[in-house]
Amino acid sequence: MLISRSDDAEPKYQGRTLSGWLADIEVYSSHPDRESPSFLQASNAVVQIGTNGLPYLVEWIQYEPSMGYRVFGTALESVVNWLPSWVIPDSFADWVRRSGKFHRAGAAGYALEVLGPDLEPVIPQLAEIAKSSRSVWSRWSAIRALRAAGPQAWDEIVEVVAATNSLGSGQALSGLDGMGTNARPALPALIHHLQNFTNYSAEVAARVLGELQLEPELTVPALTSALASPDSRLQIAAAKALAKFGERGSSALPALKRLLSKPDGYVRTAASNSVQVITAAAAAKAP
Repeated sequence: MLISRSDDAEPKYQGRTLSGWLADIEVYSSHPDRESPSFLQASNAVVQIGTNGLPYLVEWIQYEPSMGYRVFGTALESVVNWLPSWVIPDSFADWVRRSGKFHRAGAAGYALEVLGPDLEPVIPQLAEIAKSSRSVWSRWSAIRALRAAGPQAWDEIVEVVAATNSLGSGQALSGLDGMGTNARPALPALIHHLQNFTNYSAEVAARVLGELQLEPELTVPALTSALASPDSRLQIAAAKALAKFGERGSSALPALKRLLSKPDGYVRTAASNSVQVITAAAAAKAP
């Protein structure tokens, strides 16, 4: 049973509040050390507090700092990181990096991931944040949490993908990984992102289409068209995705072979590998 949201009743573990434990989670790295003692201890505290912490975590991920706060905080942290360690007391440096609502918001996102299977009561709220929040950080946290929730949130992930524009869309699209045929309702949205964006979300859409390998009569032509994109990263992602289809990607061979003369060596390599894989698969299937 979820507790009512009240600062006076913020849940504790071993005499320390949930927000106090979150201060031990590193949020300024894109890949925090999840094996570090501090992360493991904080994660254990989050698990022990359990669903009583959900109302707080969901509220905290929605914090959006003002531009002034972000500019000042970023500048102050840059100064702390630039100065020699003997100039800045460790306690002050740690306070700069880990204090404030902005840090708590990021740490709350990781805490929700830790609680993945227990997120059922807040899945609708997370889906709404992922679809409508004006903050890309809040969307990312909500989407990561939905992914961590597993199969119980698959329907919501499909809805988020269909409703999400370029703001955080790469994270939403990545949430389709591992869903198999359950991701079929999201195919139109995936193809839309592939065809209408020349940025990270289009690359992710290409990769996910390759992983899912659903309805090749639709996805192979869409990926083939993406090979003509001026974005070399999308060309590479589409070529790699087509290779996943094996013999079913044979119709893309002419377009792939045209990439073999491109000046970008990475594009040529991806196209060459895809041609070899598809050709070998077609030969193996031939009578």
